[in-house]
Amino acid sequence: SIKRKFGEKLGEKTGERNALAARTAYEKTIIGKSRGIKKLEARKQWLPTYQEMPVGGSLIEGKTDAGLIGPGSFIENKVSGWATYRPLRDREKCVMCLLCWFYCPEGTIHRISNKGDLMTNYDYCKGCGVCANECPVDAIKMVRARV
Repeated sequence: SIKRKFGEKLGEKTGERNALAARTAYEKTIIGKSRGIKKLEARKQWLPTYQEMPVGGSLIEGKTDAGLIGPGSFIENKVSGWATYRPLRDREKCVMCLLCWFYCPEGTIHRISNKGDLMTNYDYCKGCGVCANECPVDAIKMVRARV
């Protein structure tokens, strides 16, 4: 039945290979008592996965000569005073593909859900231009920042 099921979707040869793999695994399985020689490793400290991290977050907290690093550090590290360019989005051209939001390395582009629009937090935008570079419809232009 493995041969038939896989064969229907992936071809006869693939069905035969899958059936052979299943038969080989079945025949080589040893049933019996465990010898109990495997030692359990101590649990490692839990760290959040990248899916659980806030945008622009860091796993490690600390203070450096450049400022704080880690969760919440961006609050102290405003860059609006030294950024020379900033992104300006043309709402008429924008197709809301969200590539700018996805690629922004600082996470400064935010969706305004109740308005179906985007907002850039210029206090933390470094003016790198990644958003403008990734925009498929050239709706974002980099303009001189007011200092």
